[in-house]
Order: sequence, then structure tokens, then C-alpha cells
Amino acid sequence: MEYPDMKLPLIRLTLSIVLLVSLAGCNKVKSYQSGVDLGSVLSKYETMIRWGQLEQTYGFLEPELAAKSRLQTGLDNVRITGYQVVMRAVLLDETTATQTVKISFVLKDRQVERSIIDEQQWVSDEEETRHWWRANPIPEYR
Repeated sequence: MEYPDMKLPLIRLTLSIVLLVSLAGCNKVKSYQSGVDLGSVLSKYETMIRWGQLEQTYGFLEPELAAKSRLQTGLDNVRITGYQVVMRAVLLDETTATQTVKISFVLKDRQVERSIIDEQQWVSDEEETRHWWRANPIPEYR
């Protein structure tokens, strides 16, 4: 026995659930895409550090921060010996992420090995380019 009065609410409920699942899926894809872009930037940033191109890391700074930042002196005296991700990149929202790394280095003139914990903050512009920038200062190698 069919109940015609129950058919319409059931169809509406089913369509609502399908719509909600679809929208949730789109949001995950968008966040995933942001994560892929961020991963690429973090990989390039890590490569610059690992290869000792520390001056080049300033090119990753958010434009406003870059305008206020000065290039550290003595970067040519630093030899990077390790770059270890302590906490992988976490998207806090679509335009903000954090990552924590441990950078080990030697001061060449003193042959002293040191390490620093670099708590990186990354932001993305909201334009179509979706470029990720480092939002906090480059750590000092002392």
C-alpha cells in the first residue's frame, strides 16, 4: 500500500541530503586544491633553505612584511645541515596555514652547530592566483 502524502517529503529529504553532500564535497576539493598549492610553495621554500640559498627565502615573504624586512647579514657564513618538518602544514582555513620545522646549521667561521625551531605562518591572497606568502619573519641564524 502506497502513501502518496509521504512520497513528496521523502523526495525533498533525499534531495536535501544529496545537495548537502555535494556542497561538502566541493568545499573539500577547494581546500585540497589550496593544500596542493601550499605544498608546492613549502617544497620550494625548503629547497631554497636546504641548498643554502637563504637570501632567496625573503622572496617568499608577504609583500607588506617584505617591505619592512631587512636581509640578515652573515647569511653567507651559514651552512644548512638539516631541515626537519616537526609539524606538517595545517590549513587553519582556506587562506591561512602553519608549519613547524627544525633547521640545523653550522656557522662556518666558528664551526658551531646550532638549530632553530621555525614556526612558519603562511597566508594566501584571495585573488585567483591563490599565491601563498610567508606571513612571519624569516628566522635569524645566529
